Amino acid sequence: MTSARRQPPEVESGPLQLDASNLEAERAVLGSILIDPLYSLPIALDCLKPEHFWLPRHGVLFQALRCLAERTHEFDVIVVANYLEEMGLLEKAGGRLFLNDLIAGCATSASLEHWCRIVFEKAVRRGLVMAGHRIVELGNREETSVESIYDQALALLMQANEMGVQSQVNHVSAMGEDFVQWMGRLRFGDTHGGVGTGYSDLDKLTGDLQGSVTVVAGATSMGKTAFLLNMAWRLVNQGEAAGYLTLEMTPNQLMKRLVQIVGHIPVSQLRYTKDEVIRACVKTIYSKLLFLCKFSEATLWSLLRQMRELVSRYKVRVIFIDHLQQITIPDYPDKRHRELGAIMSALRQFALRYNVAVVIGCQVSREASAQKERPKLWWLRDSGEIENSLDVAIGLYRATYYDRALPQDHDVLEAIVMKQRNGETGTANLMFFMREQRIEPSVAGWTD
Repeated sequence: MTSARRQPPEVESGPLQLDASNLEAERAVLGSILIDPLYSLPIALDCLKPEHFWLPRHGVLFQALRCLAERTHEFDVIVVANYLEEMGLLEKAGGRLFLNDLIAGCATSASLEHWCRIVFEKAVRRGLVMAGHRIVELGNREETSVESIYDQALALLMQANEMGVQSQVNHVSAMGEDFVQWMGRLRFGDTHGGVGTGYSDLDKLTGDLQGSVTVVAGATSMGKTAFLLNMAWRLVNQGEAAGYLTLEMTPNQLMKRLVQIVGHIPVSQLRYTKDEVIRACVKTIYSKLLFLCKFSEATLWSLLRQMRELVSRYKVRVIFIDHLQQITIPDYPDKRHRELGAIMSALRQFALRYNVAVVIGCQVSREASAQKERPKLWWLRDSGEIENSLDVAIGLYRATYYDRALPQDHDVLEAIVMKQRNGETGTANLMFFMREQRIEPSVAGWTD
């Protein structure tokens, strides 16, 4: 590190007014990684490089943590200190006492992404200031042609931009055979290698859901939670890792629903079921890669934090959220329908960034459901500015919901694909065993 980097440069009009660093944010990032490397390091590596840190020892430590992660995914402060000593970098990284101070000064990693963004933005600003200072020097050189100054100035600005921005430009040939195979799977409703719904008839309409947001909409008590849980269970049975985040049920209530689904047990008989049957169902559930989450506050930031943990720590590829209308953005300045639109936009950005499938339940307005018709796409508009940020919209419809005279033990559940950003719409017929909260494929298949 040079002294020029440590002190903002001066120009003829006076020193540039720049707070060159945020050491508290840098220490918070490093402390968070030391406390919980499995969760924190992937987030930090996603946007930071060693040169983004203002203090040299911070950059040295971050580079060492990055290299150590290639050896082992789990490490603590003792392992880090021994690795630094082995590489002859312990003193350059601040020493053992400094490592312990980082841990002591970091109480939680909840705001890690915010800290990373601060460190990144400070580094980019420093790079732009240094580039600007150099451009001023070039502009004052009378002996240098204007064309040469322009070329050098452009190169300096590009260099500053490259400090943290990874290229997303690829020649189309890089996609190659992978794209052809992906299209073939979509054509035959095969989501192998991607994420489906767990129902083959519905997969023919939805295709691969990975990297997208799917909204499952329906009136109150239509079966949204049952559909989400059954879809999650069918996917984990196929070997998928799934996370289920609920805003209105306890973990025990979720397990109760799952036991009913797995054991085909009617809710009225559940309390009379023998312990060995319950234990067998629970053992089956525990053997799957299903992660249940109940969070204390229904805010978007709490939701995204747990979603990041599911992806980085547990490697899930599909996340279920029950349900949209329970989520809030604290102190949001605009009307509720615009708040819902902002929430959906954030969820879609998450799905694209981490290449996961996000499936979220959504209630439609009571006015729309009172029409006793199959759900329409415009019902979502009445529920908020949701449509623009979703990739797939599935509406649920049961005839028995509106006609109580029909048999209630089982019924056809119509999963109506109202919108498909990358394909066609249509209806997949499923069988809903209401007493067991179980949804199975229907022999009737799917219709256009």
